[in-house]
Amino acid sequence: MLRLTEDLVSLKVRFLQGGRPRDGDHASLARVHRRALESIAALRSHQPVQPPAPAGGAIGLRSRAVDVVAYDAGWPIQFGAEAQRIRQALGPLAAEVYHVGSTSIPGMPAKPLIDIAVSVDPAALPARLGDCIRAMEGIGYRFYGDFGHRGGYYFSKDAGPVQTFTAQFHASGSWDLERLLGFRDAARSDPGLFREYSEVKLALASALGRNRGIYYWYKGHWLNDRLLKDRGPEGWGTWFLLAQYPTMFAMVARLAASSLRARSGRPGLHPMAIRGPRRAGS
Repeated sequence: MLRLTEDLVSLKVRFLQGGRPRDGDHASLARVHRRALESIAALRSHQPVQPPAPAGGAIGLRSRAVDVVAYDAGWPIQFGAEAQRIRQALGPLAAEVYHVGSTSIPGMPAKPLIDIAVSVDPAALPARLGDCIRAMEGIGYRFYGDFGHRGGYYFSKDAGPVQTFTAQFHASGSWDLERLLGFRDAARSDPGLFREYSEVKLALASALGRNRGIYYWYKGHWLNDRLLKDRGPEGWGTWFLLAQYPTMFAMVARLAASSLRARSGRPGLHPMAIRGPRRAGS
């Protein structure tokens, strides 16, 4: 119900109000956000958190699965090897390659999936995006489109039926990249944030282990709340509408379309990708 309310407000603002939210829209989105955080807090307090199982050195996550495992000291090594392949493939297009996500935080339980961020000269995005796509395809990645403020230009690498690496491309010095690296560094250095984030992920994985989409929805509310600087009455709604999250209706339609394209051998964009150019200033 919370997700449906969020979607209905989003649709109303986008298609009936020309992208201009009203006070009531901000209030509705803030209420959904508050209740999502309350649900996470209730899960943490009432559901015993089981110690995560070890990964056993292997990486990889099946589609729609939520599998949070104990930290593996081999993850930074696997990142380093993959980062070298990316640097060699991209050449001067890659200004820097960063290890991000939970596998980049020592000791943090995480999904066994290595997340990577690639910093690119702002003039190359989107002007040379085609070159980036071809280079990444050459080392086994598939391009899934522009995730905007949820992960930049998004690539994924699979090994058979499991996803092993993701890579997101951001303009050097961009707000999106700074947010991403800022949270990673804070979780590495702040024991309280480290503990809370670990508990949130384990509690959500235990309760929503068969529903990756809802797991990400709740975790997204928690993460973005920690990154939110504007705590005013319009703060959450402004962030949410700027991020351009696809609605459930759009995601179901895109999943169906992607399945049809896959049968014909044509690549499809990810259901979370933005359709069309970003709005000015975003």
